[in-house]
Amino acid sequence: MSVRFSYPTAAAPTTELVFGNIEQLPSARPVRRLQSAFDTDAGAQVIYDWGAAQRTFTIDAWPLTGVQAAALEAFYLDTANGRANTWEFTDAGGVVYLVRFSQDLMALERQAFDLYRVNLTLRVVT
Repeated sequence: MSVRFSYPTAAAPTTELVFGNIEQLPSARPVRRLQSAFDTDAGAQVIYDWGAAQRTFTIDAWPLTGVQAAALEAFYLDTANGRANTWEFTDAGGVVYLVRFSQDLMALERQAFDLYRVNLTLRVVT
């Protein structure tokens, strides 16, 4: 099954990358609730809720050819503009997510001649 990076949407992409089976398992898809908690001097716990839960997941993208790695880097830098723009990611199961990158650095690791690996962290927007 393939994965897709579609900007701005999977239904009407102006830029789209399609990769074969690069999403390696296990992948992590944690949910984070933004809250601050503290205990008062009287021993009561106070929790401030900062809004809706955030869903993020990581993808270990491997193997990528040099051409695929360059296309993914260009997508990160020019299309998604790092964390700035939202886009749609279709996972290997065919589920579409509206996401943005959740990292300031995309480090492509050269594993062998013309084979690259990268770990991506995506934050689900809706």
